Parts: sequence; structure tokens; C-alpha cells
Amino acid sequence: MAPPLPDKYRSPSIPLYVGRGDPDDHLEMYIGHMLLHGYGEAVAATMDITDREALMGALSSMKKITPFKRELNRKPPSSYKEFLARAQGYINAEEADANDPEHRSNKNKGTEQGSTPAKQDGKKHRGEGSGDKQPAATSNAPEAKKPRQEENCKPPLFQRYDFYHELTVGVEEVFNQVGRENLLRRPEPMRTDPSRRNQKKFCRFHGDVGHHTNDCADLKDEIERVIREGKLQEFKAERRPRNDGHGGDSRRSQKDYAHEARGVYQERLWSVSAVKTPRYSSTDVAFNEDDASGVHFPHNDALVVEAMIGNHTVCRILVDNGSSVDLLYSDCLEKIGIQKEQLEKTSRPLYGFTGDSVIPQGTIRLPITAREKPQQTTTMASFVVIKGGSQYNAVIGRPTLQALRAIISVYHQKVKFPTPNGVGEMKSNQYEARVAYSDALRGYD
Repeated sequence: MAPPLPDKYRSPSIPLYVGRGDPDDHLEMYIGHMLLHGYGEAVAATMDITDREALMGALSSMKKITPFKRELNRKPPSSYKEFLARAQGYINAEEADANDPEHRSNKNKGTEQGSTPAKQDGKKHRGEGSGDKQPAATSNAPEAKKPRQEENCKPPLFQRYDFYHELTVGVEEVFNQVGRENLLRRPEPMRTDPSRRNQKKFCRFHGDVGHHTNDCADLKDEIERVIREGKLQEFKAERRPRNDGHGGDSRRSQKDYAHEARGVYQERLWSVSAVKTPRYSSTDVAFNEDDASGVHFPHNDALVVEAMIGNHTVCRILVDNGSSVDLLYSDCLEKIGIQKEQLEKTSRPLYGFTGDSVIPQGTIRLPITAREKPQQTTTMASFVVIKGGSQYNAVIGRPTLQALRAIISVYHQKVKFPTPNGVGEMKSNQYEARVAYSDALRGYD
């Protein structure tokens, strides 16, 4: 039952709702007026509202186009009671369809309840007039699906490539020169936890810590994409032959280079090419205890020797069979009078065992002579020039050691190699080795 009206009750002086404006605003005005005069919400609910006013308020509040509203537009209800009954019918139908697995699968395919799909042949169904809006709503369904299909077909932001063009400079230098030309797309933010990244490494491409710009794989991929589009050709270097003793730049070429050595250990016992035939087949290289004479024991010193590079005698040369290249530091390059303009540009980075990389200043081929006379030999070495040189002037790596056919002994502190006049040798300077090691440690204090 409706609550009784209080004594001396007076209806609020609010004009009746005629279908203009927001009905919710009209209702809030009425309730606020009733509460202001001390009437409760229960009394406010007993205010007489005609059936027509209620129906008009309900229809005007339905602003969203739904199958139910299209049905009401096609056949308007004659009373508010009929409106509620038909609305309840749609509610019951939707709840029933929600529990139907077949309906859920159809809904995922883009079908909409209350709409009639058009035939593929484009013919109209019987009873469909030109004013029926259902086929138009159905024809718009494929358009609504297009953005999702395009999104699914969208390629990843940065594509990985099987091989990369060699650059005349490092990727960081390319970024510094073209970063403001809008050629490179911005990368997605890093997803790893910032607190777990290396805070000492900063990537200018990502604008975040974690790795150096030269080590950024996304930047390398983006530069490669732009080069393949015909741009940034000024940074593209001529591709060198793959068989350069390192296997090339790409992962694919390096894998092929590694596979070339498969089985060679067995084959070389009976199949030796003329190119690999030793020039000094009668020369035996060996070590004995006499070679340890003059060595300061105990020790674990590195091999630091002296050799002639170009026309200059260079000391503090580290012998490192763990290095895949021969190194020449820029300070030593200046001392022997070679200008940096004579260097051949390269973008191949050098990696240390910690994973850090360095972009070389360039490469240069110089003769290196291992001596003492008369057992000396000379070979051409391709030195990679890098910045620095506080501890060593140069590093003899595997390329030169292989060219010299050298054998090293840390215990004997010697490097031996065959020559036309017998076995040559280079003695390590233990004093220079220990001073260089001490200087290296001082940089970490």
C-alpha cells in the first residue's frame, strides 16, 4: 500500500514533464523539492504521474541504439505498462541466450541478437521494405570487424633479420645523426623491472637504463629496416667477403663458418691442401726446462712482449690467444705517426667477456715483425684500432698467432714460432706484465 499523505499536503509547483530535456533532471528536481519541504522519499513516490508522461520519459531516456529500441521504433508501445512488459521480455530473452553456448559462439562471430543477416546473393527477404533498417545494421558488422582484423595483421614494431648490412659507423652514431629526422620509429618501453637493470648503462634510443645504445637490438633492427627501404645509404659499408677468419657479421654466416670446421680434425690427418702445407716442415717447436731459465717463480703473469709494428719498436704488447682480433690502441697509433684518416671505417663492435661492447675507430693493416735476429719473421696484421692504451699498446690475438704458427707457454714466459733459420722466440717481460696489471687494477680502486 502507498503511504498516507500528510495533513495539509500540497503538491509541488513543478511543471509536468512534456518530453523535453533529460527526464532524470526533472525527477531529481521533484525529489529535491519534496525533501526540502520535509516529505520522505516514500511520499514522493506517490506523486501522480500520468501513463503518457511515464512512457515518454522512458522512451526519451533510451539514448543508445539497441535491438530493443529499434523494435520500439518499428512498433511503438501504446502504454507504459506495455513498455515494461516488452522490456521484461527482452531481458528474459537475453538472459536465456547468455546461458546458451551456441549463442555465445555466434556472438563472438559478430552476429547480433534481433538482427537478420542478409543473404550473400544480395537479394531481399520476403516482407522486407526499403525502410527496414535491419539489413543496414547487419551490413555495418563487417566494417566493425575491420579494425580488429587490421590489428591482428599488424606486423611487430621491430623485425628481426637474418643478416644486417655493415655500417661505416656504430649504431649510436647513426642515431645521433638521424635521430631528429623522424626516420626511426620510437621503441616500446622496456618491460623489465627497472630496479633489476644495470643503472650504469643508458640507452638513448629507449631513453632508459639497462644497456648501452650501441648494444640496443631494437635500434639495430630499426636502422636495418630504414636501410632496406633505400634510406641511410651513406652509412652502408661495402660488404666484405665472409671468409675473413671470423665468419662475417651475421649470425647465419657465423654458424656456417663454424660448420666448416666440422670434421676437419679427422680429415686433416690425410687430406691437407697445398695452401695449408707448412713452409718449415722440418722445424720442430718444443719447450723444456732450459726455456724457464731467468723466469721469476712463482708467477701467473701474462705474456707481454716487444715487437716491431710498421717501422717502430713497440713494447707492452699483450699476447692473448683468447682475442679473436689484433688490437692497436689509439694512443700507440699516434706515437708511431699514423693519422686516423688512414683508418678504414668499421661498425663491427668488439665484445668483452662481460658482454660490454666497444665500437672501433677503424682498422689498418700493418706489418708486424717477431724477432730476435736471425730467427725472425714478418706477417701482415689487420689491427682493429680502439680508444685508450693506458695499460697496453697493442694486443696480439689469434689471427697473428695463427699467421706466425706460434706456440705460447705461460709457464716458460715465451712465444715460439718457426722461421727459415730455425725456431724464433719472443720472451715476455715480467716486469712490464706486472706493472700493466697493477695499472689496470688501479682503475677500479
